[in-house]
Amino acid sequence: MGTINSLTLEDHAKYNVVVYTEIFENIEKVMEADEFCRSKNIGFILSSLYGPAGFAFVDFGNEFWISDADGEETKSFIVVNATQTNPCIVTVHEDKRHKF
Repeated sequence: MGTINSLTLEDHAKYNVVVYTEIFENIEKVMEADEFCRSKNIGFILSSLYGPAGFAFVDFGNEFWISDADGEETKSFIVVNATQTNPCIVTVHEDKRHKF
């Protein structure tokens, strides 16, 4: 293991899946790593968090597909508060954008 600056692309070839997190200083290296992994049939995952928001990019090649077991639509909402109590109480915005 290492940092994005210390790893070579050849180091990635030792793994079945490569995961990058919290990396945006050098997006060109991230894209180069994804392209290398794809060419070697190595899974690539990039994820990052920005406060309460985040994302995950997953690239397991052209043959990879996800089957949605229940067909339920994705839900989205805006969190306006989360307590630091146990249990945590989460309050969502009363906006029409969420479907709860």
